[in-house]
Amino acid sequence: MPKHRSITVSLVDLSSIVEAFHYRSYSHYWWKTSTDKENVAFFPLHVGQKTKTCLNNHDFFVTIIVDNKNNTSQPGYLCQNDAYISQIENDPSKAISSIYAQIFENGTRFSGPLVLGWQDEDIIYQLLRDVLFVPISIFVDSLKIFVYGVRISSQENWLNAGPRYKSSFTYKFNGNKQAIYISKIEEDICILEIYQDNQMKKKFEGETPIAIWKKSEIKKYNGNQLFGLEHSFIQTLIRYYKAKLPTCFPKK
Repeated sequence: MPKHRSITVSLVDLSSIVEAFHYRSYSHYWWKTSTDKENVAFFPLHVGQKTKTCLNNHDFFVTIIVDNKNNTSQPGYLCQNDAYISQIENDPSKAISSIYAQIFENGTRFSGPLVLGWQDEDIIYQLLRDVLFVPISIFVDSLKIFVYGVRISSQENWLNAGPRYKSSFTYKFNGNKQAIYISKIEEDICILEIYQDNQMKKKFEGETPIAIWKKSEIKKYNGNQLFGLEHSFIQTLIRYYKAKLPTCFPKK
């Protein structure tokens, strides 16, 4: 079992948010939260982010990179200590524990989230600084929807969402294998993309969320629900953004 104990973590390099990863198809892999509850705030994994922690009088540096064993667009973790360097791992716990094992020749495992500072409020604050939009998760029954872009419009058929609205969730496709379903609005069309095995398997376009989701295999919910648009929290956000729009008055 990973060790859960108090350790000191420092953020050595904050690095950057990259739109191509944090707000695109595999974006939900680049945001973390400390709980699975609904409507909680996420924090981003920065590309190139590096943390340092001292374990048993040895400094360990963990860097987040683009690329792992499953997908070239997902985060990978690399741990270094003096002459030792880990393989690129999907899991930060495995990266740091593998180097610790080489140095001390034992099977002690450490919590990846702990050594990356994911429970450190100051580090979380730094990771969120200057982030323009923080994704949220909502539930439609047991279906967890990751909303990573909210924009507005006057389109009633879109429940007043607008271009660059984006959401995703994982669900089975073409059998029992998991896939990523991405719903988004671009310009004047709604789009549904289905990714499996790192490839886009299906793409549907239509005038409304309901129209495109009717073409999918998921029939239990309507398109507005699967976009996340009917959820009360999303509608509250949309109303909030609409209220912030400047109002122009004609000159007298």
